[in-house]
Amino acid sequence: MRILNPKAGLTMLAAAMCIKAAATVAVFPANVVNVLPTQGGVISELMLQTFTQVSGEFPVQYKISSAALDSAKGNYTAAAKACGADEYILLNIIGVDTIFQIEGIRYSAQNGPMYTAHIKAEGMNDVFEALDRLARALCIRKTTDETTTLSNVTKEEEDAEKNRKATERIKSIKFGFTYPIVSGERFDPMAEVGYDMKFDNRNFFANLGVNTLLASNPADHYSFSGMSFTLGGAWHPSNDRTVTPYIGGGMSPRILIVSGEDPGFGLMPYVNFGLIAMRTMKTRFSVDAHVGVDALPVHITDITHTEGIGLSEKTVTDKKGGDYNPVEIGLSMCIGW
Repeated sequence: MRILNPKAGLTMLAAAMCIKAAATVAVFPANVVNVLPTQGGVISELMLQTFTQVSGEFPVQYKISSAALDSAKGNYTAAAKACGADEYILLNIIGVDTIFQIEGIRYSAQNGPMYTAHIKAEGMNDVFEALDRLARALCIRKTTDETTTLSNVTKEEEDAEKNRKATERIKSIKFGFTYPIVSGERFDPMAEVGYDMKFDNRNFFANLGVNTLLASNPADHYSFSGMSFTLGGAWHPSNDRTVTPYIGGGMSPRILIVSGEDPGFGLMPYVNFGLIAMRTMKTRFSVDAHVGVDALPVHITDITHTEGIGLSEKTVTDKKGGDYNPVEIGLSMCIGW
């Protein structure tokens, strides 16, 4: 299985380095096999626009470069000099069924070939993504695999499940802890182990999860145990970075056992924030912090013991119970795939 290069987020910076030696570039009509000439012309003109945007070089209008090539009778070097281009790009496109195999060669008008890159596209539907990859590859002299971002994955790759889809399902195992805070009382922290599923749509994800809550020291102070469920979502500001932050929120219905009492139902709205690392990889890691408040009061009965024997026996209250709405602060780590 092929995965995206984890350094893909750096290609924008590398591409920007081309600007320091900005030249004038021409793209000549593509050489096509089993592809309509009009399609070849459209792809060539789009390549000119894409490459100059990525590289910062100055374009020669496609009509001018085409006319210069006709005047030079197919001599690319003479045509480049005639239209004032320091560099030129030549595309060779072969059509096989609905697939275009595109080869891009970047030339110096004086010194000949500089770099060659290849990419496949599923017909005209994939042209914008494929040319973005190809233009970046020719600019920074990398392969088209190395210039892949989350927004220029081709349809063929999505259909083969080689890369990120528009909406991706991510399964995760989660480990963490939660610390309940109540004024005037002490609640022991809880360990948390769970399973989480995210539906990631580039700049937003929804998540569903189920967790087991384990009391860290059930014999000491008040403590929680039980199960919780998460229904939430989050927004992340960048869709092409290997590491991206996010912020979100949701609701967490729970079944709680408080200090050994009968199970009760709880509901906690929460906000969360965190980081997703290796996001362009098939396996990724995340760190999540959340803060929530128990919307339904947690009831704890009085802690008592008896003293005396027979008629002198009496019940003594060691600790007064009550209804509490703890603030919960938690931190967890997830491994997803």
